[in-house]
Amino acid sequence: MVAAVLLFFTDIMAGDFTDNGDGTVTDSNTGIMWQQAEGGSMNWEDAITYCEDISLAGYNDWRLPNIKELMSIMDESLYNNIDTNYFPDAHASNYWSSTTCASDSSCAWSIHFQSGQVNFYYNKSENFYARCVRGGGMFKLIPAGTFTMGSPTDEPDRESDETQHEVTLSKGFYIQITEVTQGQWKAVMGSNPSQKSDCGDDCPVESVSWDDVQGFIEKLNQTEGTDKYRLPTEAEWEYACRAGTTTAFANGDVTETVWCGYDPNLDQMGWYCGNSDNKTHPVAQKEPNDWGLYDMHGNVKEWCQDWKGDYPSSPVTDPTGPSSGTYRVFRGGSWGNVAGHCRSAIRGWHDPDYRDHGLGFRVARDF
Repeated sequence: MVAAVLLFFTDIMAGDFTDNGDGTVTDSNTGIMWQQAEGGSMNWEDAITYCEDISLAGYNDWRLPNIKELMSIMDESLYNNIDTNYFPDAHASNYWSSTTCASDSSCAWSIHFQSGQVNFYYNKSENFYARCVRGGGMFKLIPAGTFTMGSPTDEPDRESDETQHEVTLSKGFYIQITEVTQGQWKAVMGSNPSQKSDCGDDCPVESVSWDDVQGFIEKLNQTEGTDKYRLPTEAEWEYACRAGTTTAFANGDVTETVWCGYDPNLDQMGWYCGNSDNKTHPVAQKEPNDWGLYDMHGNVKEWCQDWKGDYPSSPVTDPTGPSSGTYRVFRGGSWGNVAGHCRSAIRGWHDPDYRDHGLGFRVARDF
């Protein structure tokens, strides 16, 4: 039975597809590869299994898309909200996503590809259609530009290593719109290291070291026969997090500086100790920043490529950090951090083999 209709498809960018000629299409807006055909009508459990078991175009790492990925191929300007040039057997019906309800794993999300309605159902035995995807998650193209990195001296909870300086990024780059999920990690690595694995496949993978992440990226590149996937640099991460803003968060300043008190700005954008109930949450449940990136201010902290070093005081172009060091940098805040430790400018660092249940990552790739 349907429990609620949450939204209509009105603000998602339509896909820009390439037919790969092998039964798949790739969306250049997100970097995701889609199955052109579909698996017929089936219950949710069978849809999960169907996608995990198919072998297509030489790949065996297919999966059921999450709700955000499924929304990304909708185009409200077209009949049935989908481009039948690329998906010729699409039905004006419900399609399952892998996303389960945050508070009740017995229900799952679906999209109706005619009305554009996004629904969740308490009965996973309903028979809906399934279409499978592969890839490391949706990516957003971040334009080249110049910004002020670091924080002003009067920003609440500012740390001394946040010296403001001008940074120019001369080339655009892609960055994943969400943190890498447990499901994405399992699809590439075949296991789940997360201490909070009961949160589910749509929750961020955590308890991964910087070294572990390099193994994931290496295997992801090998799988796709490329070398384009990598961690973002520290400068790229903060530039993407700010999305053109200069405030402590991408939607405003810090207003709560007393331990885990309520911060209205952060509450809109991230999971922190004031609202997380001491656990991770499925990605993309809070508001994105102006560039469409989710969870940059919480849920899990995120590894960057750089060694830890002091900021310069003069302008720099395309910085990559020191050439060597002892600690690797991570950015953002986690479900267990106070508001001030989730700011755009906050920096963290640890040994490359360090693991923590509040520490994950998101992938970048070259433009």
